[in-house]
Amino acid sequence: MSKLFYLLLLLTPVYATATDCELLNQQAIENRVIIHPLETYQLESNNGEKVYLYSAPNEACQTDTVLRSDEISSLVVYSDYDNFYSVTYFLKDHPEDISGWVKKHYLNPTGHRISPQ
Repeated sequence: MSKLFYLLLLLTPVYATATDCELLNQQAIENRVIIHPLETYQLESNNGEKVYLYSAPNEACQTDTVLRSDEISSLVVYSDYDNFYSVTYFLKDHPEDISGWVKKHYLNPTGHRISPQ
């Protein structure tokens, strides 16, 4: 019985963290600042730092996804919350879009606006 208790104890923080990130993401969506007009941005890593994608705008919500500027065909910022931008980007060799949060200081506007179709 005690082994089961310790196993549950070890697994609980992982589940709680995922749930917390979902809640943080929902709060950010409700309180974010929408950026308009839409504009493409360029990824800038300082001194070769890895730039991570986050599931919510919080350090604890870092994913394993590392963004690389040489693999991204376009990146659009949709909203601003705290020190993060909500982004959608496309990879050069992948047809699906990928969305999440990126720390602001890694992104610079390109000056290219996206007009509605």
